[in-house]
Amino acid sequence: MKTKKLHPRMNRFLFLKDFFKDVKNRNSIVTLGSIDYLFDDINQHENFLKILNIEDFDLNKYFENGRYSSKWFWEYLGFKEIDFIDTDGYFGAKDFDLNYDLKEEYGFSNQYDIVLNLGTTEHIFNQYNVFKNIHIYVKRMVTLFFQPLCRDN
Repeated sequence: MKTKKLHPRMNRFLFLKDFFKDVKNRNSIVTLGSIDYLFDDINQHENFLKILNIEDFDLNKYFENGRYSSKWFWEYLGFKEIDFIDTDGYFGAKDFDLNYDLKEEYGFSNQYDIVLNLGTTEHIFNQYNVFKNIHIYVKRMVTLFFQPLCRDN
């Protein structure tokens, strides 16, 4: 039986799993963007869980407004504090406009071990402020992923 090709976002999650496995300080993470977890059908999700060696997992508790949150994935990697910054507000995301200084505009002063960007910053007009925010809100290390929009054919 031929295995179905995984959705490109699932391949991204596999990359992140391998990348973060050796990161020692991974208690807290904030992602810029709410980062959906997508699959085309339930078989893809089941195949993905098999790859991760996860059994008896209920994805439904991470479902909101027709979308699945990636929060489960960050929990799987061992993060204890998981926040999202996204103006869509999904999955408990902090509805902050990254064009502004987050401390001045929203009184936000949390710090994280990891600040993750998978393409959100390309939509921000004030690049100075978004990178200033990233610098302020990371404790010791910042990892940025810049992934251009593309289609995996």
